[in-house]
Amino acid sequence: MHSTASDGQFSPAEVVHTALGRGLHAIALTDHDTTNGVTEALVAASQTPLQLIPGIEMGCEDAQRTIDILGYFIDIQNTEFQNHLVELRTFREHRAELIVEKLARLGVNISVDRIRAISEGAAITRPHIARVLVESGIVPDKQTAFDRYLANDGPAYVPRFRLTIPQAIVMIHQAKGVAILAHPGRYASPMKVIDEAIAAGVDGLEVYYPDHAPEFRQQLLKIVQEHNLIATGGSDFHYPENGNIRMGVEAPNMPADVLTNLRQRATRYQV
Repeated sequence: MHSTASDGQFSPAEVVHTALGRGLHAIALTDHDTTNGVTEALVAASQTPLQLIPGIEMGCEDAQRTIDILGYFIDIQNTEFQNHLVELRTFREHRAELIVEKLARLGVNISVDRIRAISEGAAITRPHIARVLVESGIVPDKQTAFDRYLANDGPAYVPRFRLTIPQAIVMIHQAKGVAILAHPGRYASPMKVIDEAIAAGVDGLEVYYPDHAPEFRQQLLKIVQEHNLIATGGSDFHYPENGNIRMGVEAPNMPADVLTNLRQRATRYQV
């Protein structure tokens, strides 16, 4: 789940209340490169049946693609981890300025101040910039903003801080968390990314993801079994789509013991 702490539409408390309303038993708040929404979510979930897992989604990047690594059961009080996140968010702020400069050279003028206002103090991401492009009437929707300007091969693209997969996994483990490769089916060369993540010590793969075809899920399950990894799942909720809240919607047949397996794996890093 994502909240207004990064590029989600609901506040952390609203994410919790919506999850409760949908009858969910456990969720992870995994905002991009920040845990700033976790405390609010934990407070909202206290005294309720909902289990709130402190998490994060860390963006890695190489010359060809962006790769996301999820962290579950993060120690949000870990000072070294938080210092690294501040560095990442500071670069994102500068990155937004560079994107705005590129857009201006293309004849597209938007305000960095407006982007900051929309982000409401959260880590600035490309969806925030897309929202400003829509709001300004430059594009009709966010997808067009990415297709025309912001995609990895777009004319206004600026690379993120080059956090590598091994670096992200080490950071998550040092913060006592479990590292999971997010939505492997979304990558152009999924097997190459999976091999790199396994070599770097990833704990599992996000197998049960809405966009994964059944055949691909079976392929991932085979890899998970061969390498003693955890098969996780998630809906990657950011905001309602066409009025529909896809929170808690993931591929069918996710095992009931996923949460137990994550907790057990986390004990490896509780030193």
